Amino acid sequence: MSSFYFTKESSPYLPTPSYYPPTAGKSIFGDMSNTDQISIKAQLRNRLNSCRLANMPAGFPFRHVHDGHGSYRLSYDSYEFREDFLTSSHDQRPRYESATISFSQPSSRSKTKYLTWRAYIPITDTYSRGSYGKSAIAHVQVDPAALKTPYGQTLMTDPLVVLRALAISLELGIVVTIQPWDGAAPTNGPTRRASKCGQSMRHMQATLRPGSIVYLATSSDGTQKTLFYVNH
Repeated sequence: MSSFYFTKESSPYLPTPSYYPPTAGKSIFGDMSNTDQISIKAQLRNRLNSCRLANMPAGFPFRHVHDGHGSYRLSYDSYEFREDFLTSSHDQRPRYESATISFSQPSSRSKTKYLTWRAYIPITDTYSRGSYGKSAIAHVQVDPAALKTPYGQTLMTDPLVVLRALAISLELGIVVTIQPWDGAAPTNGPTRRASKCGQSMRHMQATLRPGSIVYLATSSDGTQKTLFYVNH
């Protein structure tokens, strides 16, 4: 079994999260069945892992826009796009539902310092006469300071980094935070999967160094653990 941690020498990308399959739960899609809900999540996860989002903008995790002079430039402005997924209606006829992928810059309104990518699915809003809202099912945030490290170029130009982080967030139900290591020992130690791979807390502390990038997982109750790290 390969280690859940990785270094520059092993891989610059996130490991494909084939564990923790989506589980059935209470439907948040209004009249959509749990089966269709799980199907959309599984389809989205697979597209994220394989970098096969049909409507993903060129330049992801940011995007290319027209510069007004017949060419393109890379824009760091907030944006969103939709992905369609085939599901079944109650009478078994095919139908499509959409998920939304968004990117947002830090702002005083959002009160966060992070660059943020989220995936949303539709929900029925009973308070607005049946109109549809959305619920976040994946959340990745990047400390802008990480872009100034040697790993920053990979973060800015390789779509797989954010896409696979979104896939892990979706599967585990966590917020994934990518940030430089600040020199302090991670307080909660490696995740259970990392421990099964034989990675000890002592080994992780010995390997981390200034310039390392740490991937943190934050659960719904606020508990934070280290997923893995990248050394450059």
